[in-house]
Amino acid sequence: AEQLEQLANGRAPVLIAVGYRSDQRFNRSGRTYDYTPRLPGLEQQIDPLTGMPSGGVEHLLELLTRHMRPLVAARAPLDPTQQTLWGHSYGGLAVPARAMWKARPGSWRRSCVRCPVCR
Repeated sequence: AEQLEQLANGRAPVLIAVGYRSDQRFNRSGRTYDYTPRLPGLEQQIDPLTGMPSGGVEHLLELLTRHMRPLVAARAPLDPTQQTLWGHSYGGLAVPARAMWKARPGSWRRSCVRCPVCR
């Protein structure tokens, strides 16, 4: 009931989805790089399953925090104290990496991971 009242008072959630400009249904190389954490001590990191470059999650979080948030905030009201980073599947792998961002300004208040193979 409280959530419905908030929605009626104009406090609807804002959902932002991130994707790739690609003809592919899944941009495997982009996802492999963007959603995986960098391992310490490696100059170049290759995913052992795909053979593709990996370890770019800090770049993705930087893009979301420093560039996409201001673009969205210019179009929709955002409450910085109520923002949640949500990831599903490979995107869920990126969400725990945001813990390293917790002390940084512009971090998310909460995080949520959804794993399609976990029951």
